[in-house]
Amino acid sequence: MASLFGDFCNNIRQKRTSKHDLLSRVLAPVTVLFSLVATGGVKAMRVGSVVVVLALLGGSTALADDAGLQLPPNWFAGLPSPKTRTVKDPIFDSMIFGKLKVVFEKSRLADVAAEVKGSRIKHRGDAGESMYWLCYRFKDKDMTGQLYVTAHGEMGGPEHAVGGVVLKDKISDETDCPELPSKLLPVNSDNGLGLGSRYEDFLLHLGKPGTRLGDRALWMVERETHLGGSPEPWTVLQSVEVEFHDGKAATLSLNQVTSN
Repeated sequence: MASLFGDFCNNIRQKRTSKHDLLSRVLAPVTVLFSLVATGGVKAMRVGSVVVVLALLGGSTALADDAGLQLPPNWFAGLPSPKTRTVKDPIFDSMIFGKLKVVFEKSRLADVAAEVKGSRIKHRGDAGESMYWLCYRFKDKDMTGQLYVTAHGEMGGPEHAVGGVVLKDKISDETDCPELPSKLLPVNSDNGLGLGSRYEDFLLHLGKPGTRLGDRALWMVERETHLGGSPEPWTVLQSVEVEFHDGKAATLSLNQVTSN
């Protein structure tokens, strides 16, 4: 995956793309998908016609085109470019799904899918516009919602490493997403942030957001790391986007991308 990260991100740098634009490009397929659903265009588009069935731990997961399927929500729409902070330590490392730890850029979509009967890895787009994802419904105490686990087609490599997670406190009326079993609840980041967390909780763990517009806030940080003994540093870019209702997180998006 390292060479894929390098080739893709070097191409980005040659075009003098900003950090915000890098994440926006990585997440652009999700924005396109959301727009297609909003306009009804998704029913008129298909990506291939082959469905591959993967045998996973006694169950099966279909890797399918996404025509008519539930799509991830929009990213960064309407938000100005945030200020990016340089940090020494990551602001998050993983998502905790009950007893399952999902590590960004290490865990695979298939690892998550294997834990939920009826999971389907969905896909749309090619090359830089390619996106793979899983979606689930969940009920946890007095909260219901949807969970999306995403992998960029290029940055996630052929193993579809998890690059993003989205939590929403509402369920679409026409969702085709299976329900998370109780063993995978609750769903929170490894720093304890999740749906229902207050704005003050995010300030405590993440500091001041890079940009804020109304009820939405976006944090973006970067740090250097060394991979595989390489003397040259790699840059890890992380973002946290939150929409608050009555001071509590109603939508939460976490994303990570590594480049050299």
